[in-house]
Amino acid sequence: MRLLITIIFCLTIPTTVFASLTSQLYTGDAVTVPAGRVQAQSYYNSSFGGPQRVAGGSFTFGATKSLDAKMGYGYLWNNVGPDVRLGPNLGVKWRFVGDGLREPSVAISSLYAINEGVGGKSHKNDFGSLFIVQYPVMPVILLANLGHVWVGDDNASDLRYISFAAGRIFSTHKLAALEYSQLTRLDRPSALNTNQLTAAFVYSPKESLNYSAQIGYLWPNRNTHFNLTLGVSLYL
Repeated sequence: MRLLITIIFCLTIPTTVFASLTSQLYTGDAVTVPAGRVQAQSYYNSSFGGPQRVAGGSFTFGATKSLDAKMGYGYLWNNVGPDVRLGPNLGVKWRFVGDGLREPSVAISSLYAINEGVGGKSHKNDFGSLFIVQYPVMPVILLANLGHVWVGDDNASDLRYISFAAGRIFSTHKLAALEYSQLTRLDRPSALNTNQLTAAFVYSPKESLNYSAQIGYLWPNRNTHFNLTLGVSLYL
């Protein structure tokens, strides 16, 4: 679940549709919100048979053609432990190679979680940074991420995150993708890797709006093996 929480928050079709569809994947893309526009996103994640549910949202503001800024908030409900307040959080994404669309592109994104709280008690803030590579092989888009999370809690380990995705646009309104991700606790990297394989589908009924559904299988995991994430994205 931490994989979704911390790093979240990276073809031959029209530009705005491409950007809207890929932004709904777990794996970050190199697309940035156009200057002067705003993207509003919300999500809900629930595990099958597991103890946790997560919901949140964000607003991303386009600053330049290659830079945007994000404000977000999330909350985790836990049936077997304390609830977790995730934020508010602030982030930026900067694309420094390519156009984020038809050309191979590279970007860096960062997220800073402010005043997180566990069970009603605040703890030190977390900071995550993600290196993103995006490579179009028409009509497929390939994505790769490498991230690091500096955990503010002195009793918790930092995290390393890797992710790969292959997405295909089947029309100007539909995208399907397969994703693989791994989250590693750096104090015990050989023992506590969490892997996830995800199938994603994104539907865009019009240029400014899309809906997404992602189902993931996690291993090894004592509490749950499947989780579902539903999302909505709107360009303003």
